Amino acid sequence: MQFSFPPASLREFDRQMAAAGNGGLETLMCHAGRRVAEAAEEIRQARGDRKCAVLLVGKGNNGGDALVAARLLHADDWKLQVVLVCLPHELPELPKSMFALLPEAIRQSAVIADAKQQLIDTKDTIIIDGLLGTGFNGQMPREPLATLIHVANDSRRPILAIDIPSGLNGETGEAELCIRATATVCLCAVKTGLLVNQGIASAGRLIVAPLPGQDLLATLPHGPAVFGNAEARELVPQIAFDTHKFKRGAVAVIGGSRQYGGAPLLAGTAALHAGAGLVQVLLPAKCEPSCSYPKALIVQRLSDTDDGVLSADSLSALTDALDRATALAVGPGLTRSPAVLPVLAELFGMGKPLVVDADALNLLSSCPALLTQNHATEIVLTPHAGEFARLQAAFELKATGDRAKDAVALAKRTRCVVLLKGARTIIAAPDGSYSYNLSGCPALATAGSGDVLTGVIAALLANGLRPYDAARLGAWLHGAAAEHATRPGAPLGLIADDLPRLVGTTLADLY
Repeated sequence: MQFSFPPASLREFDRQMAAAGNGGLETLMCHAGRRVAEAAEEIRQARGDRKCAVLLVGKGNNGGDALVAARLLHADDWKLQVVLVCLPHELPELPKSMFALLPEAIRQSAVIADAKQQLIDTKDTIIIDGLLGTGFNGQMPREPLATLIHVANDSRRPILAIDIPSGLNGETGEAELCIRATATVCLCAVKTGLLVNQGIASAGRLIVAPLPGQDLLATLPHGPAVFGNAEARELVPQIAFDTHKFKRGAVAVIGGSRQYGGAPLLAGTAALHAGAGLVQVLLPAKCEPSCSYPKALIVQRLSDTDDGVLSADSLSALTDALDRATALAVGPGLTRSPAVLPVLAELFGMGKPLVVDADALNLLSSCPALLTQNHATEIVLTPHAGEFARLQAAFELKATGDRAKDAVALAKRTRCVVLLKGARTIIAAPDGSYSYNLSGCPALATAGSGDVLTGVIAALLANGLRPYDAARLGAWLHGAAAEHATRPGAPLGLIADDLPRLVGTTLADLY
């Protein structure tokens, strides 16, 4: 399991590395700089930009990391501009030695920042932020740091922050002024401040970069658990060569209405791409989707009301249809009609793993007894912020302003896994465990994206994952698929219809 860490633990890590001798801190800085250079190249390739960078170099170790990265990028034929916040001889010993190792041309062209000058040429350039590190307290940075931060933020160019966006408090995620990064390369581990408050929006995409000696972190105080690529690889279902479709699990998606026919089909399509062997979508008879869907989906009509929603009259055919399903998903396109309540009561009591989303969550908020009276299964609730607030009120929970604490409280009260959507999605279990999802980007803020996530989690449940694991892996796959399909800093253009196939590709890459 991977954890986040407060700045104090990372300072102790540095101290122990220095005490170990044999150039521990210098070796660490060289590795860190290499990770920064690799991250810059990754972003450049994803964006299709030229090899151009401006490196903002502060007095601390982040500045030293930036100088190592400059040396490596120069060797890879990048055009560079180094901006220092002080004269080279005023740098601390280790960053000063890294500056001395730069090619003469780069040293000669380095400029000293002045609050009155705009020193960043932003045309087709990535900005690498090495101004301030995790030790900063989040107060207003002094000049010329403040001006450099403003100029970088106003540049409309991608910004790669080293370890943490300059100006952010590494523990609390608070800041008066800080870099708004496109991505942050998290050296050694994710800092707790990147998961909360302004740290969420300021850090951008997170790139976790292991460093030598980081096994020491296991002995130091840590923050909340995080879920990334390594954890995803551990959880991905292992499929036997002689498997067949029923061994891979059967998903049933229950949803839709006269007004909303596409949402359950989107969830069903996602379940197919996420590995379910068989997927059926159960719709009201009067639901007439205007969209196409895969021929592999089994679509069945159920008796409905005059308004085109599922009701008690749907139950007989519904229970027959769900006989072979190994995991269920309910909610996409369902509507908030009270007529649907008997259907929800039936699903909650069936004893099959269940994902509850969208209007099924809103109906649950209107009638929480549905869950308390019929809870005979493993359930994943997937609310966005508004749905979550309604669930809190329904189950008589007070909002504390701490998303993680509130998600855990709801998970404990409902005895369900709670996936609280949003930037840095939180997954909480009834036993009090929780983790932050590290994948995702603003491209997911589009209609239908949540329906896709519902289908993905249902497919993972059908393949035998426990609800907490299915929710964590599903959230990561969903976010990573969006990252792979969009350029860093350019989140527009992705629609939910694109996501199922991208999830399938992302899942395949884990094997």
